[in-house]
Amino acid sequence: MEQNRDITESLITNFLQGVGAGDADAIAELFTDRVDWKVPGNSALPWIGTRNEKSEVAEYFRTMWSQFAGPGMAEVHSIVIDGNEGVVLATIGNSSASTGRSFQSPVAIYFQIDDRKISKLHLHEDSWAVSRAFM
Repeated sequence: MEQNRDITESLITNFLQGVGAGDADAIAELFTDRVDWKVPGNSALPWIGTRNEKSEVAEYFRTMWSQFAGPGMAEVHSIVIDGNEGVVLATIGNSSASTGRSFQSPVAIYFQIDDRKISKLHLHEDSWAVSRAFM
């Protein structure tokens, strides 16, 4: 069980570092070929929705980041790990490149690890605040 915890912690840490570095390809390499990816919210935003393939992970980040005015902010409050599952609790913020309006949102990101890769990512945020900044 401790080995699973170490692998989970390492993958989540690498994911967060990849996001911080803006490295979509490095992030995608952390995932299994088939992915259970869910980011609920306003489907008018091009990055919102589900993904099923590893190949869609890098595109998610490239699409989302291209809509932002800048690098934004992210503050990780805690990371909870239980075997092959983990949750990151954080606050994120940025501004829309198209409207200039900013948003800030608490987030919870659920991860599941299988075969030493991330197989599931479900991100929960204040999708209303994010959507308002872009519409």
